[in-house]
This record gives sequence, C-alpha cells and structure tokens, in this order.
Amino acid sequence: LQFLYLIVVHTKATGAHTGRKMGKKGKVELKRKRQAFFAMKRKEHKKKRRERLKSRKPLNQDMVNVRDGIADHIRETTGDEPTSTTYYLCLTSVLQTTKDPKRLPYFLALIDYYMEDISPGLLAKSCNALMDNVVTIIKQFLQDSLIVSKGFRVMTSLFFRLPPTKAMFAKFMTVEPNRLNTDHMPRFLYGLQNAIRSAHRHNPELIHEMFTKFVETFSTNFADDAPEPVANAAAKALKTVLAATVNLALVKSTLQPVQRTMQGLLEMQPDPQYRNNWDHIAECLGVLLNKVAMCKCYLNVAEAFPMVTAVISEVDKLRQLDDFHYNRAAEACLGSGLRCVGARAFIELVPLNVFSMDPIEGRHYILAILRRRVSHDNLAFFIEKFAKMISQCRVAEDEAKLQGKHLEAKTLNQLHHQLWQLLPAFATFPKDLTDGTTYRVVAKELTKLLRDPDLCKVAVKTFVVLIEKSRYLAEYEPEDDEEMDEEDEESEEESNEGDDEKEDAMSDEELLPKGGEEEDDGASQDVVDDIEAKLPELLETDFCEAPPETDPLAFHMISKERAGEYIALVGGFAKNIIPLLCNAVEQETNEDQRTLLLTALRSYASVADKAVLNQVFKQVSRTLIEAQHNAASLTPEQTCRSHVMMDIGCVLAEFLDDEALKLLMQVVEPMLQSESDDFLLQKKSYKVLSRICRTRGDVVRDSLERVVELLLVTRGKCDSSAKRERINCFINTAVMQADYAQVEDMKRFIAATVTEVMLALKEVSHRARDTAFQCLASYAELTRVNNFTKMLMAGLAGTTPTLVSCTIITLSKMMHEYHAEIDEGYLNAIIITCIKLVRHKSNEIKNAAMSFTRLALKLVTRSALIKNTVEANLMEIITGCLTWTSQKRLPGNTRRQVGLIIERCIKRFGYDRMEAIFPEDHKRYLGYIEKQRKVEIKKAIKEKEMRQQSAKERKEKFNEMFFKGEKEKMRMGDGEDGMDLMDEGFVRSNFVTTQARGILDEHNDRGEKDEFHASFRDGKMVVQTEGDFKRERRMQLLDTKISQMDGTRRAALEELGGAAPAGAKRKRNFDDDVHDVNELYDADASAARREFRDLQTALKGPSKKDRPHTSKRQRVEKDVRTGQQFRAKPGSFGDVKKGGVDPYAYVPLNAKYLNKRHRMKAISRVGAVAETARKGKVRKPAQQ
Repeated sequence: LQFLYLIVVHTKATGAHTGRKMGKKGKVELKRKRQAFFAMKRKEHKKKRRERLKSRKPLNQDMVNVRDGIADHIRETTGDEPTSTTYYLCLTSVLQTTKDPKRLPYFLALIDYYMEDISPGLLAKSCNALMDNVVTIIKQFLQDSLIVSKGFRVMTSLFFRLPPTKAMFAKFMTVEPNRLNTDHMPRFLYGLQNAIRSAHRHNPELIHEMFTKFVETFSTNFADDAPEPVANAAAKALKTVLAATVNLALVKSTLQPVQRTMQGLLEMQPDPQYRNNWDHIAECLGVLLNKVAMCKCYLNVAEAFPMVTAVISEVDKLRQLDDFHYNRAAEACLGSGLRCVGARAFIELVPLNVFSMDPIEGRHYILAILRRRVSHDNLAFFIEKFAKMISQCRVAEDEAKLQGKHLEAKTLNQLHHQLWQLLPAFATFPKDLTDGTTYRVVAKELTKLLRDPDLCKVAVKTFVVLIEKSRYLAEYEPEDDEEMDEEDEESEEESNEGDDEKEDAMSDEELLPKGGEEEDDGASQDVVDDIEAKLPELLETDFCEAPPETDPLAFHMISKERAGEYIALVGGFAKNIIPLLCNAVEQETNEDQRTLLLTALRSYASVADKAVLNQVFKQVSRTLIEAQHNAASLTPEQTCRSHVMMDIGCVLAEFLDDEALKLLMQVVEPMLQSESDDFLLQKKSYKVLSRICRTRGDVVRDSLERVVELLLVTRGKCDSSAKRERINCFINTAVMQADYAQVEDMKRFIAATVTEVMLALKEVSHRARDTAFQCLASYAELTRVNNFTKMLMAGLAGTTPTLVSCTIITLSKMMHEYHAEIDEGYLNAIIITCIKLVRHKSNEIKNAAMSFTRLALKLVTRSALIKNTVEANLMEIITGCLTWTSQKRLPGNTRRQVGLIIERCIKRFGYDRMEAIFPEDHKRYLGYIEKQRKVEIKKAIKEKEMRQQSAKERKEKFNEMFFKGEKEKMRMGDGEDGMDLMDEGFVRSNFVTTQARGILDEHNDRGEKDEFHASFRDGKMVVQTEGDFKRERRMQLLDTKISQMDGTRRAALEELGGAAPAGAKRKRNFDDDVHDVNELYDADASAARREFRDLQTALKGPSKKDRPHTSKRQRVEKDVRTGQQFRAKPGSFGDVKKGGVDPYAYVPLNAKYLNKRHRMKAISRVGAVAETARKGKVRKPAQQ
C-alpha cells in the first residue's frame, strides 16, 4: 500500500492527473521511473535484511537443545523438516495457555529469534494475539526478571517487523512498571526507545503525534525518588529518542511538540525535586538544542523558540555551582545553545570576564565552549570582542613578569593562548568574509603568529580551515544516489569474494627472503603524504558538518558563487602571505612544526595566482642551483636549507605553471645524476619528479622522452634509500606513455627497467619491496600478462644468483595472481624450469625455487593445468628435494622446506602414489613424514571430537533434565488420530516437561551467582553447597592417594583413618572432614601416621599443632621495645656498647588500648617495660 501511495503521489507530481493526454515518450519515462523506484526499494529491503541477519546472534546451547526437541517432535508428527514458520506457530500456540515460569523464557526467546523469518502478512495476523499474551505473561510474572526481559524483547521486535500503530504503543505502555523497580524499568525504557526509533522509520507522522507523551514517559523518571539506574536509563533513552526523531520535518510540520518538550525540561531544571538529575536534564536540553540548531538555515530560531535564551541562563546558573557532577552536562548544553543564538547573543547572555583571577566568577569555561562549538559566525565579532582582550592580556602578562608574579603571569599566558585558539572556530564557514577589511586584519595578525612556536598551529589551522572548507563548497557537486547504491553493492560483493579467497591467499612475505627489516621513519614518506595526513586533524569540526541527507550549500547558507568569492578574496593576499610562509618553513627546525607550515603553504598555493607562485619559486630554484654548484663546500646549514627548498618545490609542483614546472625539472635533473654523499637531497628530488609525473602529466608529455632518458641514465647512481621513489617514477612514466599511445616506447622502457624493479625485491625496506610488487603488477596490466611473462622468463638465464632468484620470486607472484591468464606453454615452461632449479648449488636460487614449488603445489587445487604439469614433474620434485637431504650437513631452513614440500605432495597426490615413485633408499624418510602428518591429523581430530563430545554430553544432560521420558512423551498420538501442532495442550503435555529450571536459568543482569554446585550421578542431579562439594572433593583426593599405596603402609593408614581407640579423645575438623591424628597409637603405625600427616598437610596446610605457638601476652607485647637488646652479658660491667645508641625502652601509642575492655592489656604492655626497668635498677655489677 505504501508503494502504491508513493506511485500515485509521483504520478500526480508529474502532471498525469490532469486532462492532458500523456504521449508515448512520457509513458515510457514514467514506466522507467516506476521500475527504478521498485528496484531501489527491493535493494534497500534486501540490504536491511542482510544487515539484520548478520547482526543476529546465534542460539546458545540451551536454546539449541530446546529447539532440537521441538524439531524432533515436528519431524515425527508431520514427516517434514521444521521451518521457521512451523516453530513460530507452535511456540505462539503454546504461549497462550502455558503458565510454567520455567519454560516461558525459552519460548519467548525462540519466538523472538524466528520472528525475523516470518512473512509480514502472517506476523500482522498474529500480532494482536501475541502482544496480548505477552502483556498477560509480563503482568503475571512481574517478579521474574528473565521472563519480563524476554517479553519486552518480543514486543520490541514487533515494532521492527511491522508498521506501528497507536494500539501497539497503547499495549506496550500498559506494561510500564513502577519506577522504583530497578530491574524492570530500565528494560522497559530501553524497549520503548527501540520501538520509537523503529516506528519513526516506518511512520514518522505517528511519532510526531505522540511525541509529547513519549517525552513525559521518560522525563517523569528524573525525580529524586527515582533510583539511579532508572534515571540513567531514562536519560539515555530520551537523548536517543530526541536525536532520532527531532528533525527538519518535525520542525516544519509543527513546532508545538518541540516547544512543549523544551518548556517542560526548562521547568524541571531549577526544581529542587529533580536536583539529583539536573545533569541528565541538561544533557537532554543540549541534545534538543543541537537538533534545533541543525534547522537554523531554514527558520529563525530566536522567533520560533524564544525560550532558548532562558535555557542558556538557567544552565549557566547550574555551571556556576561548579559541581563536577553537573559541569560536563552544563557545558555541552551551553555549546548547543551557542549554536542556536550565535556568539554575540551568547556573550550578552553569559558575560565573560577574562581578567578575573577566579575562573568561576570570570566564566573562563566559556572560552572552551566557544572554541569547540562556534561556527557560521562573523570574523568581525572576533576582532571587535576578543582582539582588545588579547592585547590587554599580553600587556598584563608582561607587567606581572616585571613584578615577579610568576603564577599570575603563567595564568595570563594561558588565557592569551586560549583567546587566540578561538580564531579557527570563527573562521569555520564565516558569514562576512566578503568584506576585505576584516580578512586583512586577521591575515596580518596570523602572519605574526607564524613566528611564535606556541601559536603557530593556530595560524595554520585558521588558514587551512578557511581555504579548504570554502573550496569544498565551491567544488561541490551532488552525487547520484542510484550510482552510489550500485557502487556500494559492487564493493560489498568484491569484499565477500575477497573473504572467500582470504584463506588461499599467499602473502608476499612467504616469497621474500627472511631477514631483518628496516623500520622506515616518517622522513621516508612523501612530504605531500605527510600534509594529507595532517589535514583531518586540522579540519576536525564534525559538529558543524551537514547531515548526509541535506544539501551542504543550503545547510551552511553559502552558495557556490559566494564560496568562489571567498576563495578569490583569500587568494588575493597570497603575494604577501606565501613568502612569509616560505620564510617560516625555512627557519623552522622542528619537523612537526615544519609539516604544519607546509600544510598551510599547500592550502594557500591551491588558491593563489600562478604569477605569485612563479615569483616565489624563482627564489627556491635559485637556492637549489647554488647548492648544486657548490655541493662540495656546503655547510650543514646550507645543506639543510637546500633540503627545505626541495620540500617547498615538491609542495608547489602541482600548482606551478608550465614554464616554472619545466624549470623545476631542470633543477631536479642534475641532482639525480649527482654522485655526492647527499643522499637525502637525491631522495627528495625523486619525490619531486614522482609528484610532477603523477599530477602534471600534461606538462611532462612534451618532455617525456627526456624523463625516460634521465631515469635510464641514473640507473647505477640511485641510493638504496631513494629506491622506492625511483620505482614510483617508473610506474608514473609507464602509465603516461600508455595514456599518450606511445606503446612501443612504453614496451622499451619496461624492458629496460624491469630488471631493476625485480632486484628491488631484495631491498631491506618493506616499502620499497611493496612498491616493486606494485610496479610489476602495473607492468603486467600495461603490456598484457603473456607478453610480460615472456619478458620475465629471460631473467632465468641471468649470470648472477641474485637476478635468477629475483626472477623466480617475480614469476611466483605472477603465477599466483594471473595463473588463469597465462598461456599453457609459458606456464609449463615456468613450472618445469623452476622445479629443476631446486637442485641448484646457490642457496639464493635454491630457496627461491623451493618457495616456488610450494606455491605450485598450493595452486594445484585451483588450476587443472598447473595440476597436470606438477603431476608430470613429480619425480623431478622428489629428486631435487632428496638431493639436499642426502647431504651430511643440511641447514635447518632447507630441511624444513623439504619436509613441507614432501608433505604437500602427499596431501595433493596421496601416500600410495608417492610411495610408488619414491626411491627405496629414502622410503623411511617418506614414512617418517607421513607418520608426523597423521599424528597432526589425529591430534586435530581428537581435539574436535573432544569439543563435540563435551557439547553432546551437555545436550544429553539437558535433555535428561528438561525432557523427562522423551521416548515415551514424544509419541505422535494413537494411530490415525495424529496430532495438531496448534493444539497447546498436546504440545505442553507431550514434549515440554515440568522439571526444575533453577540450574538452567541464565543469571540476571546484575551478575549475581548462587553458592550451589550441581552435578549428575547415576542419572540423577545432585545439588550441594559449595562447601560440601569441596569437602567431598578433598576426601576423594585423599582416597585416591591412599589407594596408590601398597601393603602394610596402606593397611596401617586405613586403620589410622578409621575409628579412634577406646577411651581416646578425638577431634573433628569440620572444614576438611579429616580426623585429627593427635592420639597415641602403637609404634607399628608410626610410619603410617607420618604419611597421613604429610597428606593432611598437602591437602589443607599445616595443623595448629605444627604451627609455631605464641602466647596471648606475647601477641599483646609484640610491638613493645623493652630494651632487652641492651642487657649486659655475664661478666661485663655495663650495658652500653661502644659507638652504639643509648639504652631506651618504648611503648607505642595505640588508641585501641584506651577502651576499658583492653585495660589489662594496656597495663601488661606498660608493665613489660616497667618490670624490666625495675630489675635493671636493683641489679648490681658482677665484680661489686
């Protein structure tokens, strides 16, 4: 019906409803549009369904067990395999009359799971009955958290699958629990939130009509008597609903719902009964104001929502409390209010006093809000309001330094920086940039900041934001939605194909030689790549970006013509600003700061006049030419300056005119041929040449022959660090030759450079190796695969092992990527030749040939041609491998590779085939490899069986407990009667039993765990406390230890563990249920007693008898220093050692002993010292 309605509306819009007769062309056009409309809807439906099915979680093991029991019953009843519809109908019928709380969660969860596969028509017919049943169940079992949560989930899923109605929401609202219920209320709010979001996609008019009621449902939970979990859930749900439902359509249709919501939240903000949740209210107001600010381009916010100013004032009072619970929410809300009213009105409502030393009184937090949230404002207001503050702050800072007030000076310095950091925000889509006076003042101040290391980033960010965002609007072109959908679908299919081949893919590292890898630093990257990596950080203003469904030009209220005027105005100041930027780059020594300045230079060069850039480049080229002529006598400073100039040239290369670009190439050419030790300058020169070939091919076309000649001449003069940039030049040059139809020249160039590219596969830098592989792939596509393969095969006749091994690696890559496109003759020749090279005496060639052989055996399953060729040369593979195993000293890497090749041959062609052709002297080696392979296979199978067995045992235990007597209970009725799956009574009585659910139920959301342990014994479930289970486990362990003993010791120990002798007193330790062995026995059992004591100690630790004994008095006097260490030894005259401390005694103070209950202990502590002192006083020296 919705499709038909949209077609009717579309037909009316095209004029078909009028009396005019539609021609043939109009009918064809209308039919095409209808087909495109239905195709688009089908594509969206399939895409959403795929996303839902991918996000659906699989059933857990308990749910699978319940489903399998139902499935078995359905099979025995109907004789057909169960389907999603069968499951759904059976479960909904059972749900109508069942009252067992132990089964309901499983039934509800299965209904929710299979609801996704039910047709909308069947689901719509059963919707009312299902919702009534779920409402009844929730009200009846309100104390069961598991049932309630599953019921909410089922009702929410109905909103996702069906068009919503008022009746559905009315039924859902009837199960709203008490807000004091911390278990059910958060679940209800979460379910209502999802239902509203889903319903808004199907029927936004219904949500707009019930908007106020939904907001009241959430906001009533903000009162102080609401528990914290409920208030948090209500705030999260309300913010989500506001963000999803408040849009331009709602604001255009009617303002009353949004106004009432804003008014209601504003009245709650200062109310004391909501004090605990003022932060949540402020967050919701912030979300609402933010959505209103998104509509600012279509309406006057101040007139439509006059209470916005009141919201800002009230929330500022909340921020003035300086309570860390409220600060973050209040600042977010103030930022949204700032977007609604603008910076000027905001500052008038919330005055800012920067020079107040009290941050709260001066409202210094306003600076952070302005920095993060200002956009679409006036640059003139920044100059008017903050320029004077900046100058006054700098003067006050200098005065504080002269007066020695360092803390105040530091505070003023921070405020000075914060005020300057507001400028990039005001430069984001400004309204008054067409006024040249405003930008002249701003640009003059920004050029001064370039010399300040702390504020340089502010100047750079202002330039970049102003230019890049204006250029984006000036170059904006709307995209076709249908083309985008087709591209997304194609990319998705390609990604799926890539996932399928991921397991069979062979990495480049498997082909490359193993060795140390160089960690490339940032200097090895292109300077323009560094700049492009910095741009997202500088343009980070997501809050002011246009929503995907809106037109950016309308949202930002800037037309393409006006954006073009902005660019022309900014570019007019390039003659003054670009030289200053170049000077700043030249003087900067920090690499990060230099990259920032180069970023600003590139942005400004993109809008500058060509004449200005040419004038700047003349100075750059002059410096580079001087450095070239005086290369031998350059100082380190001059060398560094030449490097910086080369970076500037690389940045300006894509914006220079033809004459300046040719001059730059003339400057670069001698540096590529130079044999000096300045390899970094050579590397940067290759970067410049690569950048020119990539971005300015139209200019290079006239001098392409000279570029090719230059690359060929400098073949032996390139340093290893510049190899990656040189190969990039190869790629760009070959592509340009192909674009300009210079096919023969391209073939000659590729033939001349392919050897160098192959040798680059052995470079230390992984970036150079990756670029070499990329270059080889480009060559293959430009010259056709077979021609390029024929060219590569010539490298097998090389005179050096390095060249031959690199050729084998290249052929391996080609065969892996293009084995389906290479001709049969070439492919056979490559495989046969590389297999024979396994016996080569050179380690480089041998290792590369073994890697190729492994790859060929891997591709046997993909290509029948490769399989036939490898099978025909199987004996050659075996002979080549056994040539190395027969040597006395075999390297470990070679031994490993040979083993892998033989093992892969067994996998591909079978052990019997290998045994038939394997030499007799080496069959033991073949048997050893097969044995090891079988061991690994058995190990993997055993692990898999153990996992399956554990799952099977768990399923059997579950069935034993959940399905009582399933053989008898699952019968299908008597003879001809059969059964009806819609009959709830039969289903309940035949395959759902009344067993205890406590062990099977999932834990609730709070994660509470019981203290019971369940186990199965003799077909019965035994429930024990955790303590009983541990005691029984210890006794079992003890019995096992005893059973391992032999003879007399075991008999004596069993007698010792039995009853105690008559008249002897026996103690019992209830923790471990082990008898105390502190009785007297005869001497014959002494060995057994010792062994029993050792077992007892091992099980529970030492007993009290074995522990060191300390009296209660010793424990009381433990920390008292009685002075015993100063007691004189017998025969001595004194108690003071030479060089030692004077004798002392010390009783530490302890508040515990002030209590009357510890009076005797306190006396005992003091008495220990007093008694010692008294004895020492009356004691006389020995001689006296």
